[in-house]
Amino acid sequence: MLAELAAIAGWREQSCDADSLVDLRAKLAKGNPTLGEKLSASRVMVIVNDVLVHGDQGLATEDEVAFITPVSGG
Repeated sequence: MLAELAAIAGWREQSCDADSLVDLRAKLAKGNPTLGEKLSASRVMVIVNDVLVHGDQGLATEDEVAFITPVSGG
């Protein structure tokens, strides 16, 4: 988790067993409904093993998933 999402979650890294991105979001939302709401927003980007993904995707045991919100700056 980065930025806003890390602040809501209360952590930046966590291990979690999940079969897919949908499963992962559901497990994270179960423990923190506010985080679950944020993770379901269309503006949240998902990166799996350094690759931006769209939609659902199966996950393997060693996959690294990052949820990030868009940032802007000048």
